[in-house]
Amino acid sequence: MRAIETEARRRPPGPTGFPIIGSTVDVMRDPLCFYEELAEYGDIVEYRTLHGNFTALLHPDHVERVLLQESDRFEQVDISTFGVGIDPEGLVEVRGTTGAGNATGCSQRL
Repeated sequence: MRAIETEARRRPPGPTGFPIIGSTVDVMRDPLCFYEELAEYGDIVEYRTLHGNFTALLHPDHVERVLLQESDRFEQVDISTFGVGIDPEGLVEVRGTTGAGNATGCSQRL
């Protein structure tokens, strides 16, 4: 039991989602908002979907390290299965507006 607790402490924080499907519903409903909400957990976040376990790097220094300095050590995932377009360089930029005209990447939820 102690080994499991130690292993759990080494995992990055992140949303738990639902049993079996994890955060699949949230990712599919509004992927950009989901990724913005991941920042609440820190610079390195882990989440689970039907497609597997994922680790999101949210700090530019971490992204630079993975994309430029140590790209051969990391697996690139095709996130188009989530309905999100992604540039070959690994960058995503989408902007929308709320009803009040404020720029946002999230749609409003009731």
